[in-house]
Amino acid sequence: MRTIITISGLLFICLLLMVPAKASSTKVLAKIDISEQRMRIFVDGKVQHSWPVSTARRG
Repeated sequence: MRTIITISGLLFICLLLMVPAKASSTKVLAKIDISEQRMRIFVDGKVQHSWPVSTARRG
């Protein structure tokens, strides 16, 4: 009985893995400002992250 439950559980997990995932319509954009030496990540037009970067330029 325990074997049947285990096999049933594994089959259920396999079926879940075959269900296609819904595509995301989120727009992600990375912009690098050389004069400020910063990289900003925009998600749906809003700044989500900002990091200093090295662009091999003084500043």
